[in-house]
Amino acid sequence: MLFRDAQNTSNCRQLVAARLRSLGYVPGFGHPLYPDGDPRAQKLISVAKTYGRPTEVESAKRLIQASHSLTGDYPNLDFGLAMFARALRLSSDAPIAIFALGRTVGWIAHATEQYADNQLNRPRARYIGPMPED
Repeated sequence: MLFRDAQNTSNCRQLVAARLRSLGYVPGFGHPLYPDGDPRAQKLISVAKTYGRPTEVESAKRLIQASHSLTGDYPNLDFGLAMFARALRLSSDAPIAIFALGRTVGWIAHATEQYADNQLNRPRARYIGPMPED
């Protein structure tokens, strides 16, 4: 929706500001683990710029500039996937399919490690929230 709206406006800053007012954030921007930019998004954006349709790439560049100037946030994986799919004329289902494929490959890699080590890989975490009442 954000990309479609960006193509129909000459002022992406107003569009982004409206999203900020209505949602409190800009979809596709910011990531708590990557405050200096999501490297996955950067790679997808780079490929889209190289091989994608110039009109889609230009529209996405305007969105990136507007959002960064208003929030300081960089594109995240969601934005990268959406830009990649639009710029390369993929189906509207492509971003979620690509995301799911990547996640599945990661799960398979973890399972392979577990089988090789013959033990469960468990994240080291400790709950620090309020204790539940009986």
